[in-house]
Amino acid sequence: MPNTLTIIAVGLLGVMLSSRVQAQPPRSLLVEAPKGRFVGLPIHWGARDAALLESSGRIHVFDSPEILNHQLLEEIFQPQTLQQANLQLQAELGSQFETLVTGPYVIGAPTGESRRWESRFRALLAGYMRYCEVRGWSLRKPDFPLVVIVMPSRVEFERFSSRELGGKEIPGNLAGMYIPRSNRCIVYHIGYSESTTNWAATEETITHEAIHQLAYNTGIHERLFQNPLWLVEGLATMFEVPALYDTNLQRSSITDRIHRGKASELQELLKEPQQLPDLLQSMVDSDQLYRQHPNLAYALGWAMVFYLAERMPTEFYDYIGRQRARGFQEYTAGDRNWDFRAAFQMTPEQLAPQIQRLLLID
Repeated sequence: MPNTLTIIAVGLLGVMLSSRVQAQPPRSLLVEAPKGRFVGLPIHWGARDAALLESSGRIHVFDSPEILNHQLLEEIFQPQTLQQANLQLQAELGSQFETLVTGPYVIGAPTGESRRWESRFRALLAGYMRYCEVRGWSLRKPDFPLVVIVMPSRVEFERFSSRELGGKEIPGNLAGMYIPRSNRCIVYHIGYSESTTNWAATEETITHEAIHQLAYNTGIHERLFQNPLWLVEGLATMFEVPALYDTNLQRSSITDRIHRGKASELQELLKEPQQLPDLLQSMVDSDQLYRQHPNLAYALGWAMVFYLAERMPTEFYDYIGRQRARGFQEYTAGDRNWDFRAAFQMTPEQLAPQIQRLLLID
């Protein structure tokens, strides 16, 4: 699950567009702080905090008092090329790993394994793009290379991920993650041996985290905005079902695309519909349910996204657009409710019986 940044910031595309209008290409900024020297695009500069976007897509956030010095450079800011990202990743991972470029991806995996992962991510990308295209959702091209790192063991996954998160401990049940600040997707082989990969055990994790990365880089979510967790997690969970992204399937029904595991978890709740409206309202109001009852929240987030994406795709895309246009202000419960009702022309209470009719198994 991604950690949503709470700072106020503007996206790279907005900065680029503004610069083109003014005929002034964006210049890089050098920032000196106790944790090092950094060069990138200043995407937020406030009295209390600041954020710098590196050419790799990594975001550094500083408390303003800790900035020792900063200097605007003549160097024009440009996103890293795929080839540059590939060389950088290979140098970072070392000789026990191999890297390759495929589409928008730069993949690093244990030597001898990268081709397997290449085919997996290319297939998922194609299926994701097809699903969005069929529903009329316009996607933007990623601004930065999509870096995917495959670790050969749980221990190495925890060590590497903790470093990416600045030393934070990795939860014991976590098998992969997408990290918005670094823009990297990190997974590991469950049941890995030198000769085989347990694809059945890793399939949902790979898909879930890869969809986070795609959604944050193709305009569905914004890395620096407070995206509602029901939208972020619900979308990634929805794509765990192969019928959504398997391009070998010529067609699939809405029944084929139901996440059987999540639907099963909701059956008792769906039989008590008086509880469902209040729970959906709480999901729209805030992300609190994800902290209090995460299993229930993940199932409900999936149900909300699945119904809205399948039955109301135009309105769903309008809701996504409202997220992008919202910009910098704090996302209050009132704002969240306004966006939901304006996009879908219904309340969470009115959505509840629609979900019940679609998912309840007699």
